[in-house]
Amino acid sequence: MKNLSLIPRRYWRFYILLFCTIFHYSIFQARGEHDANLGSVPILVYNGVAIGQSKAIERFVAKRLGLFGSNEIEEARIDCIGEHMRDVKQKYSDAIRKKSGDELQESKNDFFLNYLPAVSKKIEKYLDPYGFAIGRQISYADVVLHQFYRDGFNDEQDEVKSLNAVADCPKIKSSIDKVAVAAKDWFENRPITSM
Repeated sequence: MKNLSLIPRRYWRFYILLFCTIFHYSIFQARGEHDANLGSVPILVYNGVAIGQSKAIERFVAKRLGLFGSNEIEEARIDCIGEHMRDVKQKYSDAIRKKSGDELQESKNDFFLNYLPAVSKKIEKYLDPYGFAIGRQISYADVVLHQFYRDGFNDEQDEVKSLNAVADCPKIKSSIDKVAVAAKDWFENRPITSM
């Protein structure tokens, strides 16, 4: 966010949303002001009101910044993509949880070679034909797709495998590529954190 003045005005909303989705920690935990999230982070304070839960914060910010569609149908479909991707992330977490060695590798291979290509093709069918996930401009759905497929793994090999899983999904690839282009400067200069 340090180079906001260098970001084209049309992308400010997108960068702010991306910032909010990735950097949830705040000073409120240190102050003990995190009751809205049952004593933990993330917390967003807007107009003096604390909001907890990362997905609720993401959707709230996306709506406030105009990244939740141009009508109620688009909004519902964008939210649907977010929920589908939450399910996919959970499936990945389940695949790697409490596993190591050969068991971990076998589970990850099953996820990346079987489950992820199959579910990605289903998601592909649901997306609009305009180059963005839903609608005719970058939305929260595009950000969520990008975050998972292109920036959602600590292991670079897993990221490559996730992109291979969408080799036959041109709509998903277009969506994540549009986010990558829009956020290129931010991704190249973002602070390295544990999140």
